[in-house]
Amino acid sequence: MLPLDIGLSALRAHQQALSTVSNNITNATTEGYSRRQVEFTNRPETNASSFWQGTGVKIEDIRRVVDYGLQAALTQQNSSLVAANTQLGFAQRVEELLAPSFGSMSDVLQRFISAARDLTARPEEAALRDEFVDAATELATGIEQTLSGFQSIRDEVLQQAGDAADQVNAITKELAELNRNIIASSVSTAEPSELLDRRDQLLVDLAKLVDVRTGTLSNSPNSVIAAGGAVLVADHASEIEVRTSDNQLVVASGIAEVPPQGGQLGGLARSLQMLNAYEERFRDWATELVAAVDHIQATGIGAAGPLSTIVGQQSVDDVDIPLAETSWGAQLQTGDLYATVSNRVTGERKVYGITIDPTVDSLRDVIGRLNTIPELSASLDEVTGRVRLSAIAGYGIDFSNRLATHPSPVTLSGTSQPTLAGTYNGSENRQIIGEVISGGRVGLDSNVLVELRDDITGDVLTTLNLGSGASVGQYAAVVDGVEIAFATGDLVTGDTFQFSAIAESDTTGILAAVGLGTLFSGRVGEGLQVSSEITQDSRRLATGRSGGVTDGTGISRLLTLSESSSVSGSSASQLADLMADTGWNVTRLQRQQEAIQTQQDVLEARRSSISGVDPNEEMVRLLEFQRSFQAASRLIVSVNQTLDELFSLIR
Repeated sequence: MLPLDIGLSALRAHQQALSTVSNNITNATTEGYSRRQVEFTNRPETNASSFWQGTGVKIEDIRRVVDYGLQAALTQQNSSLVAANTQLGFAQRVEELLAPSFGSMSDVLQRFISAARDLTARPEEAALRDEFVDAATELATGIEQTLSGFQSIRDEVLQQAGDAADQVNAITKELAELNRNIIASSVSTAEPSELLDRRDQLLVDLAKLVDVRTGTLSNSPNSVIAAGGAVLVADHASEIEVRTSDNQLVVASGIAEVPPQGGQLGGLARSLQMLNAYEERFRDWATELVAAVDHIQATGIGAAGPLSTIVGQQSVDDVDIPLAETSWGAQLQTGDLYATVSNRVTGERKVYGITIDPTVDSLRDVIGRLNTIPELSASLDEVTGRVRLSAIAGYGIDFSNRLATHPSPVTLSGTSQPTLAGTYNGSENRQIIGEVISGGRVGLDSNVLVELRDDITGDVLTTLNLGSGASVGQYAAVVDGVEIAFATGDLVTGDTFQFSAIAESDTTGILAAVGLGTLFSGRVGEGLQVSSEITQDSRRLATGRSGGVTDGTGISRLLTLSESSSVSGSSASQLADLMADTGWNVTRLQRQQEAIQTQQDVLEARRSSISGVDPNEEMVRLLEFQRSFQAASRLIVSVNQTLDELFSLIR
């Protein structure tokens, strides 16, 4: 009977509505659950005699309440947030690695500078030399430990990237299976809500790992493209792996090899870029600092005086190709190297200079030129790859800027021998030529004139009158601390002599590159340490440049170096700049993360208001459907009673 059927339709529809609302309430806190909404519609009317009559109610659809545009925006925001959090976490790790603290790199550097300052004041004290060696050892250890710290962070980045790739593969495999089930379920008119909820949640999980785009294939509306195209998910999924290419993190599959943009993998890729940049800056700083310190050590002279033998502290290879093309010679420059050999008995010094062009000359060429120095023997140990310099018996070697005892004669036929004294304090190397303008006996004849000039510029530095009345053997100033005296005898007009006034005895950088007379052995990041020769005998520390026991001018150059911001990458201020940059980067990323989080919260609130379950609202609906269910029950009871009365009348 139609009235009874109408009541039953209402009873069935509202019973299902009650089940739907109850399911909403019980899943109010289920992650990824979208609220279900019941949509009622009237059943088709029927023609009863001369009019149309309603036949009741039915549920047309139970649909998920989803704003797909909002869902896509939220998925992308999730991806950006995880990427930002990942990058921020590793930026903080780098900041902690370089942050000033006891035992940190900046603390170790300051102790090294302080030890150099103390030693400059009292270079003759063995205890202070030992303290400086200890500070240098701490500096080398600090550099190596900091680089090891960078490597540990890098290893963690790559480990997390591998784990994330495994998770991506697991999720995409499940997504492909879900897509197949969704397609299979689409033969009915009902929406497979549970499958779609699970798919949406998997997309959120996938977006936390890598960038995601959905529905990009026209023939597959459920398709997913992730990792910049390396991942394609439809009814099957492509697997990925992570690797490094040109020191950058990339996602590789059978489809493409691309850098990830979003999610944890995107954050890890940017973290690796950031890590590489900071490590490169630190390594460059440390390399230049060590090279500068080694240069100062190699071009000075210690309490031990000139050495009989100097063995390179660096193993070198590629000895037969131009220096600039070797793995260790990139920082070399065209210039001059001056070696001083000293007679241990007489104290007489001779200075020899060789020119080096790294673009043309090989290390073997340099060794060959050193072997042209009569008192010196240079060789290369083919087994260890180390350069060895040895003075002949009775001589010592150094690379300080000391003057030769006597100028080198060009054409010096007179009997008066010139002698040099003083310490050159000019800023540029000079080749000085002396010429006898007017000859005669020194101190006896009138107008005995000697002119000294710069061989490069031709500028006259001074003209000395050594004639009658001049004091024989008295030193006269030439230029920038250099003095010259002439012994008893005569000078011949036109005779010439020359000598070098040296500010920097190695303008090429070759000594530091091959470790000749350096403070450190090994290279930065490859076991850097203080030379064992110096740790065993601190007198080999080049505290001075003149050879005097109380001379601290050699080690004092470290103070100038540490305080000079003009020396790129080698001063304490450069390290401070690097540390400040890491702090600024953390602050920038924190602000970026906070902005993304704020937007995420806004989108989450909007999603919750649309798709989320409000228990209060659902309880109102529950009461509404319950009353409708009760009304339908009473309708059925009333119809049943009416029918009973009708049948009783008929009987």
